[in-house]
Amino acid sequence: MTATVSTEPELAPTVREEEPPPTEEAARAEARASSRALSDLLAPARPSITTGVILQVFGSIATIAPYVAIAELGKTFLVDGEGDRARVWWISAAVVVALLARTLLSGAALSVTHFADARLQGIIRPA
Repeated sequence: MTATVSTEPELAPTVREEEPPPTEEAARAEARASSRALSDLLAPARPSITTGVILQVFGSIATIAPYVAIAELGKTFLVDGEGDRARVWWISAAVVVALLARTLLSGAALSVTHFADARLQGIIRPA
């Protein structure tokens, strides 16, 4: 049997010294810098996002209206045996309007924020 000996020195594993954990002040400064960077990144989309949020708030408010109307219909039917037919029709119309408003407002909010996202992606990832 023949043994070969390498003439190249073996590399010892390098020992890396770990950095001490950042101080609380350094961590806060890094968090503020990250927050500013994110704010700058989202700046072009901020008006659209705000518009979408406002539209969705009103859409959510319109979501509650049918439940309020059901309670009013119950009151109308319980007060009088017959009920006020005109009041029933007005409440029913209010339900339909509220459901339509909810659909339109929530859909508009989704569309606005969707286009804001697409525009932001176009800025971040240019062709």
